Amino acid sequence: MCNISSRTVRSRHIYINDAMRMRDVAPTAKSLLTHPARTIECIYVPMMMSALKVADELSAASVTRGLENPKPRSCMVDLHFTAADLICAALFTLFLAGCILLMIGGATG
Repeated sequence: MCNISSRTVRSRHIYINDAMRMRDVAPTAKSLLTHPARTIECIYVPMMMSALKVADELSAASVTRGLENPKPRSCMVDLHFTAADLICAALFTLFLAGCILLMIGGATG
């Protein structure tokens, strides 16, 4: 479960109170008693949306880092240059040399 620091919750609560005052919905005990549903909706809905946004960002960050990948991480596995890697490098070098020779031959002829 995601822990949001108390400082974050406090700052969001301050922003929500300011927004409520701008809409003439005072976040006071009197308004809670006279219009409880409206006051709770004006406080908890923005707070829950904020928490959902933080949770979504954390989820995206974990997927980006590859935390759901079932394979072992490459930084924990010894990587070696094998014969297959050597063959691929040699074939690429021959292909590159052939392309260069074709370009040189086509430019002079």
